[in-house]
Amino acid sequence: MRTLKSLILLVIVVLTTITNISFAQNASDYLVTSLPGIPQNSNYSTYAGYINTLYGTSNSSIFFWLIRNQFTADKQRLIIWLNDPGCLSGLFLEIGPWRLTNNQTLTSDTDSWNQYANLLFVDQPVGSGFSFTFNSSNYLRNFTSESTGFLSFLDAFITIFPEFAQEEMYIAGGNYAGTLISYVASAILARNNQTSTPTNLKYNLQGIAIGNGWIDPLTQYRSQYIYAVSNNLISGIYQLLIEKQLELCLEDLRNSTTVRVGSCEQTFGLIVNSTEIGDGNNATCINKFDIRDHTSRFPACGDDWPYTLPTLQTYLNRQDVITAIHANVTNVTWSGCNAPVTNLLYNDDQSGPAFNLLPDILRQTKVLIYEKWRPRFNLQCKWICILD
Repeated sequence: MRTLKSLILLVIVVLTTITNISFAQNASDYLVTSLPGIPQNSNYSTYAGYINTLYGTSNSSIFFWLIRNQFTADKQRLIIWLNDPGCLSGLFLEIGPWRLTNNQTLTSDTDSWNQYANLLFVDQPVGSGFSFTFNSSNYLRNFTSESTGFLSFLDAFITIFPEFAQEEMYIAGGNYAGTLISYVASAILARNNQTSTPTNLKYNLQGIAIGNGWIDPLTQYRSQYIYAVSNNLISGIYQLLIEKQLELCLEDLRNSTTVRVGSCEQTFGLIVNSTEIGDGNNATCINKFDIRDHTSRFPACGDDWPYTLPTLQTYLNRQDVITAIHANVTNVTWSGCNAPVTNLLYNDDQSGPAFNLLPDILRQTKVLIYEKWRPRFNLQCKWICILD
């Protein structure tokens, strides 16, 4: 009886929450009219909010943030920025127009990509950032499903912002987003090649850009060891132990067709863990994204980087901020990464590496593989793997 009452109460709570969600239908409904701490010289429009899609069930929805361009060059362009699956936020930490200060105010970034392009940031897949689902079983488990879901979101986005339907589109991002970008681009190009589609929407995809991208596991796992040795990160007994694990990794790689390989992840973990200094709560290790930094808390070793993330998390969870960006409908707590979402895609045993898709993508559009910030010091995906 108690179980039945609990179930009824849960249904009431969910239905009440759904009832309180009013998804916008027009672009004007998404307009961010004010943003706490925004610089006075931010004279461009931004739009944010939820779009209900076929990512999961009908009560799952994707949060987006659109930043209009400051200036117009010869034509309008839309850059869709994707972070690692389940992780954020490129808007405040990479290519967006603002940087957050310690006192919770925003400053303008003169290097923002929105000077001459419209920027679209998407909390993806469902369960990331402000994007929500009432059932974790709706979390996606492979990159093929994620690309299909993202295309569904994009179709819904274009119905609200139809001016982007035929404008030049680019998809960009870095690290493990390199795999996701390749799958999304492949899905868009496959749609474009169909004579007819359910939505009749085709996109003017002009290129993709992948910074320090995870696209070729065989080359990149091996390069992590080479880089660690050449930079004196490992030696002695640690090096012998890691070399034995690397042999297992390379053997598994020869028989693997997946994005990540468990034995190789263990090799990488041994490399990082061997840099531990100190004991207990005072132990530190290298930042795997910048090996010059040895202040990361062990065992995070870079998973707590950028160190400004707590400040950003505080800002995006402020009630006045989430109200301003129309993200206050589900009481979702924003965080830099949602581990359950991320791990499901990291453990994807169905989708092959991105390099399988890139030749066909190259035949149809432009591909830029570039070095992101501090590539010389990035252990996870450094300049060696990009060069190879």
